[in-house]
Amino acid sequence: MPEAGKVQASDMLAGDQYARKDWQARIEGGDETLTRLARAHGQYRSLYQNVRDAYAQKDPEMTGEAHFMATRKLGQKSLDRAATASDQAREFAEAEVKAIKHTLTANLGLVENHRAGEIRTALRSLSEQERASVLKAAVESKDAQTIAAVIEGPAWLSGVTQEQAKAFGEHFKNKHGGDLPARLKVLEDAIAINRRTATDALTYVEALLPSQRARDIEAKQAAARKMREQLSEAV
Repeated sequence: MPEAGKVQASDMLAGDQYARKDWQARIEGGDETLTRLARAHGQYRSLYQNVRDAYAQKDPEMTGEAHFMATRKLGQKSLDRAATASDQAREFAEAEVKAIKHTLTANLGLVENHRAGEIRTALRSLSEQERASVLKAAVESKDAQTIAAVIEGPAWLSGVTQEQAKAFGEHFKNKHGGDLPARLKVLEDAIAINRRTATDALTYVEALLPSQRARDIEAKQAAARKMREQLSEAV
């Protein structure tokens, strides 16, 4: 039977991942989406602390196996509640991420037009150094048409790699998109943190209250019930 203190939780689960100053500032400023994600993460942290403490505090009137089963049952219920809250917060955040990306594209005009093919052909004819210089200048001058031609079509048509095209697109958005790119990154990072925390919570509960031991106890309970039934029928 594992001791609660010897089963370690990950930093993602045990620590407050939303304590960073810039995230707290957004939450205090009324960022509803990040607030929902923070609460969902906090629910997993509370689950970890409560399951750990409940398992460590044994009831003297219960056997070790009874205490294990009772704690595991409550832990599973807590996991289900936390998972529901996490899924709802994630879905809300993913909808916001999609909306931000759409807004960035629309506001910055990053949609290829009738000149896109001409721009890609011209870029492909340049040397790598010349092409990089042209694209850097396009970012600085907010030339959305040129950047859109690169990021909207297959990268090789412009003579750049997919990674380079993505980098120029991100640079353009970060320079001209105001706070939206920063908020987009925060939400995407927070979604990733909550996904990892959900997995780590499952791992922790399984390590502390393994399902194999629960199955073994249930088998013993079934055997005991069968013996009692046989005894009852014999009386």
